[in-house]
Order: sequence, then C-alpha cells, then structure tokens
Amino acid sequence: MADPSDSKGPNPRGRAYHKGNVAADLREAAERILAAENLENVSVRRLAREVGIAPANFYNHFNNLDELLAKIASASLDQAITRAVTTWSGHGSKPELLIASATEFIQFCLRNKQLMRLMLRRREHVDGDEYDDVSARSLMEVTRFIYGDVSEVASSGPNFEKHGMAIGYIALTYGFALILADGRFSLDGEDEVQLSKFVRNGILPFLDGSAAAILAAGNEGPHPSD
Repeated sequence: MADPSDSKGPNPRGRAYHKGNVAADLREAAERILAAENLENVSVRRLAREVGIAPANFYNHFNNLDELLAKIASASLDQAITRAVTTWSGHGSKPELLIASATEFIQFCLRNKQLMRLMLRRREHVDGDEYDDVSARSLMEVTRFIYGDVSEVASSGPNFEKHGMAIGYIALTYGFALILADGRFSLDGEDEVQLSKFVRNGILPFLDGSAAAILAAGNEGPHPSD
C-alpha cells in the first residue's frame, strides 16, 4: 500500500533543523496525525516528510517508530493520571470523585480515539519500561486514593486480594472507554451530562455496594440514579 505521505512535498515551513529539535518535531507530527487521521497513517516516511528530513535521519532520534509511539502513549497516560489526581483533591465523596475522574478520562478517549487505541489497545507499540512505569503509577494513584496507605504496593506491587477495587475501577473505566468508542451504545460523548449519567449508572453499583444487593435480590433493584 502506498505511503500516505507520497503526495506531500517537503516541509512547507522550510525550517532549518539542528540537533535538538528534530525529535520534538517528529513527535508533534505524529500527534497531529493521530488527532486528524488514523494510527495506521503514522509511518517513518510520513513523519520524515512532515518535518522535512530524510527517513534515515529518523533513526538518529528514535530506535524505531514504536519507541516514538510509546513515548506519546506514556505522556498521554501520565497526563490523564495527573488530571485524575487533581480531580480527587476536590470536594465530594470518594465514589463521586471516582465517577468524575472516570468520566473525564472516558471523554478524553472519545475525543482522541486514535490516541486511545495507542494507550489502551496496541500493546505491540507501547511495551517498554517508560510505559510500564506510567501504568504502575496509574495503579498506585488509584490505590492510594481508594485505600490510603500504599507503602505495601510501592514495595511489592499490587495485592490482587487486598486492592481488587482499584484494579476493578481501572478495568471498568478502560472498558467503558473502549465500548463507547466502538459505538456499542447510542451516546453523545460530547454531552457531559449524558456521559456522566452513563458512567455513574455503570460504575456506582460497584463502588457503593449496591451491585451485591441487586444480585442478592435477583432483580434490577434500586437504580443508582434514583
């Protein structure tokens, strides 16, 4: 298949590059493509054309394309964690703040679907120490907010018996982002009220204990939004 960049000429800005800014420009070019096109359109040849360098020069800055994509995924996930921590510092109950941060993350994913694919789906692109470290931080921060003391997690990793709610919360949040991005439900992701209600109804029963009551009763039970 022809490279999508074949129809593009050299860098239209005509910038003279020097050592130190090419890597940043390659990353910015990749982020622009992810924002406007598809992940599959990001290639070494395309990026080289976007910034006006020879394709071989790409490898002076990154070992391969996956390294660049991993850096983008890691930075985006790290920013998402920082936003969540900021949300959790606000006023409200823990369930309410967890729902708020999940809604924010899901809305970000719906607005940046190709970036979401890179962060949550394409493990072949994002394996590596940097991404693994950010993923570990994600679990650490969720565990810290839910349970308080994370000294045990910091020293030995998560205990799936003791910290299951943190792991489950991350799984639910990621899962909601993926199914909504796939269009499994007729939902306007830009409608914050509608999205928040959807997330609340899906996550709150697992946070406030009503899921167990619903299952025990053998029926739908009280709706979390009632």
